[in-house]
Amino acid sequence: MEKKIFFFLFLAILFFSCKEQKTLYKVGFSQAMSDDKWRESMNNSIYDAALLNNKIDLNYLDANNKIEKQINQIEQFLKDSIDLLIVSPIKQEALTPIVQKVIDKNIPVILLDRKTSDENYTSYIGANNIYVGKLAAKIIINELIRNPGKYSDKIKINVLEIKGSVGSSPANERSIGFKEVINNPTFKKHINLLKPITGDWNARSIEIPFRKLIRSGKKVDYVFVHNDRMAYAAWQIAKEFNIHEEINFIGVDGLNTKYGGIDLVKRGVLKSSILYPNGGEEAIILAEKI
Repeated sequence: MEKKIFFFLFLAILFFSCKEQKTLYKVGFSQAMSDDKWRESMNNSIYDAALLNNKIDLNYLDANNKIEKQINQIEQFLKDSIDLLIVSPIKQEALTPIVQKVIDKNIPVILLDRKTSDENYTSYIGANNIYVGKLAAKIIINELIRNPGKYSDKIKINVLEIKGSVGSSPANERSIGFKEVINNPTFKKHINLLKPITGDWNARSIEIPFRKLIRSGKKVDYVFVHNDRMAYAAWQIAKEFNIHEEINFIGVDGLNTKYGGIDLVKRGVLKSSILYPNGGEEAIILAEKI
């Protein structure tokens, strides 16, 4: 009798153990680059969320801002039989075919922060970059509204846009939103929009063209910069020429770290920094749901 009870208990425990086993899903994360605080923040968020999720096995690869490397890494993920791909594409057009290849294999794809050139993906997580651009423009427009007699057809507010890398969806969309508001007919006659400077999200990429602009003697009142890192670099250059207090810098990211956007606003370096969440934790939550 005791042996039978023990046997049934053993079967019950075995059955319970089998029921408790959970499927582990292999998720590949292809990061565009990790050479700045905002990307580090994204990586930390996605790592922490994956660590706390006992259903997901996260596989991370960093493309170091090299398109061919990112394409090859995604190919490697396919060979490794991932169940889902999270990718932050370096460039829209260049990454569209490989993302399409993943979709064609019935593997879900979550685009994080950046998009491809079509809408053939499972989901996108990221802020509304067109609205980011509009918000930056509204900050400048408010200057005109607050000072109705300060500017005229002859005395205009001089505005410069410093963009992120060509071909990346955040840079394209922020610029679209910015121009849409800045070119409002009601205010356009009071605004002189200077020829934009294009960087690659890194501080050093804007140093030469911004110095050249300042040396040309052109007056600059407001600068909308597509991220805080380039904005801080532009402010440092303006300080070299002792005109940093004459220019209002608007950045994007709003990190609460040393020399992050919030810190730079507190220090008086930036006029404002537009918050841009990284979406790392949300990507893991959505991956599990998918």
